[in-house]
Amino acid sequence: GGPVFDAAGRLTGVALPGRQDKTGRLSTQDRLVPVSALQTQLRSSGQAKAVLGSPPSADLPPRAAVDQIYETSLKASLQLIGIP
Repeated sequence: GGPVFDAAGRLTGVALPGRQDKTGRLSTQDRLVPVSALQTQLRSSGQAKAVLGSPPSADLPPRAAVDQIYETSLKASLQLIGIP
């Protein structure tokens, strides 16, 4: 999966691809796992000190420039390129 950031550059979740069945057909759709679900999973696995993103608020944060979001995301993501 890959990290998903909002317009202010905050981590909102992780995008995961759908799964394929044995015939190669897509059996589930792509989905977004929100930060709150990731935090719950980390707590249940004993990593309670992990902190991800910011809690949502009623106030809209200021929009960040696309290049600023990109630069910020580099600190929170890792890209792996594999050759099949």
